Amino acid sequence: MEKKKDIIEVLHEKDLPTLLEEYDKLKDFNSQNIKCKFCDRTITLENVYGLYLNKDTLDLFCNKDLCYNKSLLIKEEDQDF
Repeated sequence: MEKKKDIIEVLHEKDLPTLLEEYDKLKDFNSQNIKCKFCDRTITLENVYGLYLNKDTLDLFCNKDLCYNKSLLIKEEDQDF
């Protein structure tokens, strides 16, 4: 049986602007126009918890427990079993 390994990539806070710029979202982020993927809460440096890269899109989610739990469910669904 083959074991799958999770790959955890870490993004430092100081690198977030560069990533947002690559996806043409820095201006929206600075203007507080980016919403959480799950709860529609405005994303800020103080509450950003994680992100999803999906082809040409970048989605952010906040630090609410419910949003984190939803992110885990999506991660589970995306895995190939």
